[in-house]
Amino acid sequence: RDALYDLVTALPDELDAVIMVGHNPHITHFANMFLNNPVNYMPTSAAAGFSFEAGRWCDILLGGRQTLFFVTPRDLTT
Repeated sequence: RDALYDLVTALPDELDAVIMVGHNPHITHFANMFLNNPVNYMPTSAAAGFSFEAGRWCDILLGGRQTLFFVTPRDLTT
């Protein structure tokens, strides 16, 4: 586990949602804990969203989870 995981699992259970902003390599490692298809690198301005079926933040690895989105700036260009 890592410091970002420890930070999230220590959040107060009254919070329904959290936004995290970070830098590599730590944010990629953290996201890969939950992504359905892990990535080698999250580029600058990439975003990932997850939903957890856990009543407490400390249980996010135990319950079900879903990747809601993984978007990179390249995905947004036409």
